[in-house]
Amino acid sequence: MNAITVPSSIPHDPWAAALVWRWYSTRLVKGGPPVAAELQLIEERDPATGELLADQIVVVRLNGDESRLGADWPRNWPWRPISEAECRFQAQDATWARRHAPALPIANPTRRAALADAPIPFL
Repeated sequence: MNAITVPSSIPHDPWAAALVWRWYSTRLVKGGPPVAAELQLIEERDPATGELLADQIVVVRLNGDESRLGADWPRNWPWRPISEAECRFQAQDATWARRHAPALPIANPTRRAALADAPIPFL
C-alpha cells in the first residue's frame, strides 16, 4: 500500500494552494460538520508555447457539488488538507445523508449542528 503524504502546511493564498494540493476539509459555518472540498485550477494554455490564453479559474466542489468561487470565498482559510480517499468518502457520506437521513448535520452543512441532532456514537 502506498502512503499518501498530505502536506503539513499549505500556502496562505488559495490560488497557490490549488497548485500544491486538491483535497481539503472545512466547515461552512461555525459548529457545522466537516465538508469535503476539492479545488481544481482550470487554465487554458497554448499547446505550442505554453502561454496562458485566458484567466485561470479555481473551481471548488463542496461535497461533490461544483460551484464558482464567490467574493466571500474562502471562508476559514487555510483549510485542512486531507487525502483524496477521505475527500471522496466525506462527499459520498453527505450524499447518502441527504437522501436517507436528512436530519443528520452532514445532510445540511450550512446549518450549525446541534448536539441533539448528532447520532449516538454507540449504545
